[in-house]
Amino acid sequence: MMRQYWQVGLLALLVACSGDAGVGNDADANQDTGLDAADALDGSGEADGSADAAVADDTEAGSDTEPGSGAAAAIDDSVDQDAIADSGADTTADSGADTSAEDTATDTAADATASLLLTSPVMVDGGTMPARHTCDDAGLSPPLAWSGVPDGTGAFVLLATTLARDGKKWNWVLFNLPASQTGLAEGQTDAGTFGRTSDGPALAYAPPCSQGPGEKFYTFTLYAVDGPLSFTGDPSTVTGDVVEAALVGHVLAESALTVGYTRPVP
Repeated sequence: MMRQYWQVGLLALLVACSGDAGVGNDADANQDTGLDAADALDGSGEADGSADAAVADDTEAGSDTEPGSGAAAAIDDSVDQDAIADSGADTTADSGADTSAEDTATDTAADATASLLLTSPVMVDGGTMPARHTCDDAGLSPPLAWSGVPDGTGAFVLLATTLARDGKKWNWVLFNLPASQTGLAEGQTDAGTFGRTSDGPALAYAPPCSQGPGEKFYTFTLYAVDGPLSFTGDPSTVTGDVVEAALVGHVLAESALTVGYTRPVP
């Protein structure tokens, strides 16, 4: 009987030990499972940490850029563009002012020249000279009139020229006409001082008398000068060339009238 009890107790003890071992294994398993879970959590934490680090890096990168630097750059660019535009505008304005000043000076000179106008009651610029004023008729100087005299005029000079085969010729050389004079009557000889023409020593109007065939052109030019011209010697030595040379630097304005004439065929 005692032996049976002992066997039963031993069997119970073995069973108890076996249960403890299972519990221990379960505990180990649970412990391993807990470690795995902890590792997983640690991994998740590391991942979160990496993400946080990335966010932090981005934040630091953003903080390295000064606040509003993008806007400041845009403003700087805008200021630079405005400066360039202003510089261009100033240059254009200065250039425009210089050009305007030059234009004004040119226009003033042009107006002075354009204001003086030489005309004739018997012929027009680009028209035909009447035979009366050539060697084919009376040979009288044509009547002339002028207006638009510029301020400062001290005298007038009148030259009549033509281009011949042998060069420039003078048909009329008349200088130091009074500043108050406003015209010349037909054949008038008592105004101003006559110089020498290309047709001889006579101090008078030399009527056109061309030798070649075809139409010839004659230009009457009136000069407003700042004062009477002064010459030495006898007036017979004062030719058209001499008068033209004396005009340099003294002309305030000028006006011309050009007409054509064709001599009749014999």
